[in-house]
Amino acid sequence: VYSKELKKQSVSDDDKLVIGGPASIELVDREGHLITTNALDKAFDKYMDNFRTRNAMVLHSDVQVGWALPAYISKGGQIFKSGVNGNGLFFITELRNDTKISKKVAEQIHSGKLKSYSIAGSAIKTQTIQKGLQDVMQVDELELAEVTSMAFSGPIWVVIFSILFLGEK
Repeated sequence: VYSKELKKQSVSDDDKLVIGGPASIELVDREGHLITTNALDKAFDKYMDNFRTRNAMVLHSDVQVGWALPAYISKGGQIFKSGVNGNGLFFITELRNDTKISKKVAEQIHSGKLKSYSIAGSAIKTQTIQKGLQDVMQVDELELAEVTSMAFSGPIWVVIFSILFLGEK
């Protein structure tokens, strides 16, 4: 899927590899957590404020493979912006091309093994709410610690299913 898109946009493998897609949306995840769009918006703004800490990792491994870009303009003139909107967090990453692990990540993106993002952070303020018959931990405030590449099914521009919470109520 990704390789076809590269060819369609006339991007060569020698170009910088910039990827993007949804990194989190306001929905109950597998663990029963729900991050509000408002909490995500504030956390993402703080995450992007310090360029030294907006690293992009791989598989929640603390290995940096790139960095967050506030925006990206494709060769075709299309503008992509990192940030939170009504659909959740859209994240743009430029991958490094100077380490073996970042080159391996690029290969895995090209082959379709890495297809999505995941976020990790600390839940600062939470409350338990009822969604249907399910108790849900709603996160009203959080600190975003990282955005990472993950291996889930679907195209590169897909939504993320895994959210790690380190905080407490």
